[in-house]
Amino acid sequence: MSLSAQRIKHRDLWAGGILLFAGLALLFAAAWRERAILDDTAWRDLLIAVEADTVPEGAFPLRSRPLPKANLPATTQQLLEDMRMQPGSAELLDMLGVTHMERLLMVETEPAFFAPGLVSGRLPEAGEPEVLAGGLARFDTFKIDGRTFEIVGRLKPAIPGVLTTYVLPAHPDFDGLFTDVEQATAGWLHPQGLDHLNRLGLAEFEEEPALRFLMPAGQLPTSIAGITLLGLVLVAAGGAFAQLGLLRRYAHRAGALLGPVLQELSLRPRLLLAMHVLLYGALFATMLGAFLEPRTTWSAGRFVRSVFAEGELEYVGRAYMTGNILHAALATFNQNYVVATCTYTILPSLIIPFAGVVKNLLSFTFVGLVMSPLWTGNAAQYTYHSITMTLELEVYVLTSFAVSVLPVRVYHGIRNGDWVAQYIEGVRVIASMAVLGAILLLIAAFYEATTLILFN
Repeated sequence: MSLSAQRIKHRDLWAGGILLFAGLALLFAAAWRERAILDDTAWRDLLIAVEADTVPEGAFPLRSRPLPKANLPATTQQLLEDMRMQPGSAELLDMLGVTHMERLLMVETEPAFFAPGLVSGRLPEAGEPEVLAGGLARFDTFKIDGRTFEIVGRLKPAIPGVLTTYVLPAHPDFDGLFTDVEQATAGWLHPQGLDHLNRLGLAEFEEEPALRFLMPAGQLPTSIAGITLLGLVLVAAGGAFAQLGLLRRYAHRAGALLGPVLQELSLRPRLLLAMHVLLYGALFATMLGAFLEPRTTWSAGRFVRSVFAEGELEYVGRAYMTGNILHAALATFNQNYVVATCTYTILPSLIIPFAGVVKNLLSFTFVGLVMSPLWTGNAAQYTYHSITMTLELEVYVLTSFAVSVLPVRVYHGIRNGDWVAQYIEGVRVIASMAVLGAILLLIAAFYEATTLILFN
């Protein structure tokens, strides 16, 4: 190994360490600032159950129903009708939140109860068709069963659970809105509900046959979200530098299994750089763009949670709910390695050039939308989950690099008349990456399972 090569590898390790430290410092600073803001926020522990058979002590009963889709603009309704005719459009519409309507909550309490949560406007008058709106509620007025309601005030965005809701103080004149309505439900609102669960656990609710909560998160101030995003950028850059430095450091003694892909990292620095710029560029550009469309980001996150709760990734969600780290790690590894890496990235790329790169580009774009740090709790969670991000995403970048080597080698082989030999060498690089990816993603899976179960 040359002296210049050693200096490059040491430089990468030092740069990676510095960037990682700086990124984590920003994330801890953002989490500290978030905690300070939330400590001064009314109802920071608010919990809303929209489906429940019993009302716990200290909670206020409520009834709820989603707003009719007729409140959407006529052009949007027509677009929905047109898109419903297309295969797979239902999932896309749900993911973007177009069809997910705001929910009206009628809470059995006086209007004055909501004064601490008010950020603008005024309180509703009792018995009048006036409501308070969450930060992501779209309509200034809406109709429900022929009655028009007006938004007279807004609730603080940081209050958990109310972002996409309208709140109506209970009054007998409105009882008919929730009687004999198919989607109407009964539940409760508890101002200290989250703290209640943290102290007592879910034991008192285990007997509930039906219990569904609104997502207990609010929206962070843009300044904190921006600091968190910058921290994630630095952690991703630091993680990439550090991991590449380590891999290159041991490339010369990697052996037949890992040698082909590790040696290729040094042979094709421009292609490696291009994969990092392309994929991480898509990830963080989407994260930044999400600041302009927070409702779309909220809806995408809700869609992902539903996939883990009752969709094709339900087995992963169930594994984490058991609290068994080994079980959760193996489920994570299966999804990240067997499914995402081998099945959807490597295998298609053996037939269609750059197919895996396109797949990962779409995945990074969607992940950026879902992981954008706009919500309360994000900053604190990313102090440890950002390490998961850089461990897992770097493997996908390296896999994209490896599958790109194959068509590049074949192209040069066609020009030089030895494309068969180059094709075989390209396949060896991909096979080597498959082994390396298994090792790295297994480490990442155990780290993710351990931190999410113990800390979250």
